[in-house]
Amino acid sequence: MSLKAGESLEQRYLIAERLGSGSLVQTYAATRLSDHLPVVIKQLSFADLEHWKPFDLFKRESEVLASLQHPAIPRLIEAFELSDPGSELYFYLVLERLPGQNLAHKLAQGWRPELDQVKQLALQLLNVLSYLHQLYPPVLHRDLKPSNLLIDGDRLYLVDFGAVQQAVIPSGSSTIVGTYGYMAPEQLSGRASPATDLYALGATLVHLISGRSPTELPQRELKLQFNQYVSDFEFCAWLERLLEPIAEHRFQQAEVARAALLNPPVILSKPIALPRPAQTRVIVRASAEGLSVYIPPGDFAVMTLYQTFLLALLVSSLPFIFVMAGMRLGLIGFVLAMPSVIVAWLLAKQTLLSLFGSRSLLLTTQSIQIKRSLSLLYQEGQRYPLSDLQVISTNQHAGQASLLLRVKAAKSPLLRSLGLSPAEQLWLESLLLVYLADVLSPNDYRRLMVGDRGSESQQITD
Repeated sequence: MSLKAGESLEQRYLIAERLGSGSLVQTYAATRLSDHLPVVIKQLSFADLEHWKPFDLFKRESEVLASLQHPAIPRLIEAFELSDPGSELYFYLVLERLPGQNLAHKLAQGWRPELDQVKQLALQLLNVLSYLHQLYPPVLHRDLKPSNLLIDGDRLYLVDFGAVQQAVIPSGSSTIVGTYGYMAPEQLSGRASPATDLYALGATLVHLISGRSPTELPQRELKLQFNQYVSDFEFCAWLERLLEPIAEHRFQQAEVARAALLNPPVILSKPIALPRPAQTRVIVRASAEGLSVYIPPGDFAVMTLYQTFLLALLVSSLPFIFVMAGMRLGLIGFVLAMPSVIVAWLLAKQTLLSLFGSRSLLLTTQSIQIKRSLSLLYQEGQRYPLSDLQVISTNQHAGQASLLLRVKAAKSPLLRSLGLSPAEQLWLESLLLVYLADVLSPNDYRRLMVGDRGSESQQITD
């Protein structure tokens, strides 16, 4: 039985219009005849049911709404069932009709809220979620999205509790409900927790800011890539925390997320590029490919005294070692002399590279590539994923300042910018950090600056 505008339902409600039509549930705007109260009527036909789950959700929505009292949540007026003349059974929920316009409709009309307004809307939603999650048992909405939000001036309302879940059902015992793009990954396996609603909140806020549905945004390692739409560094990091694919990495409670939004934890600010030092020979170029740094050969001052002494001693002794070993032991002597030759070669290579070699660094949105070359005689280079980069800082070692990089699982040394002045070191560090602050997410950038500096990391030095 489809209700029509102007029709009376049980002589108690006058139907105004149909608001929506799902596969099973019809939604109508109506007025209560006794006091002209605006209401929303949801109708479920028993004959259309192929299994009991829709009825369970309909009944659960009625039971949960009957227990809720919050100004941003519609009040349940009544629930009842009726049979039409053909003995077809219908179930009805009558809800208070809240004022305002659907956010999905506003977005479709080109509405784009300012960032401050988005933050205020986030705080209102966090207040509602905090109320729901602190009930016993906790109430999980599970379908928070723009189409389930109404805005009236500065007031926001959360509606449509058709996917609501009361208490946290153990893994594997719940039905998958929600809307793709706004669903947290764990919902795909039927699990939900307060952190699940917080993920949907983050996806909704990103939609408000970007004007694009989360399904239209690119992903990397299951993470939504939305940074280009958020100019506020700390707010972007807060959103990323909400949208962590792993539930345990998100805020676990709405109150905690609200406190973090009102009083952001200490997050390193974006760095500022220092001025280019006078008379530096370092060449830095920024292009669409990335940031490239060329460090020309140094001077004799970069060689420490012990390096110079050992190099001279070993290199000068090589002919003597070979001659003596060959004269006394023949082929076996040459074999036994090889370790000394290898050590001398490695030390000579490292020292000559430091003394006469040039170094170049290419930093892109995906990788770090570092090359060293000794004119046309020798070249070597390594490339690492940008995600492996752990620390960038200036470092003091043996009286020399150098630009230090750490990379996870690096097996060979790459770069140590010896021979540059402290001003050049700091200048290069600032340029690298400015570039990384633009291409990394705030969370990844913060982890780079304060992240793991443990022994499993390898210094990128020579």
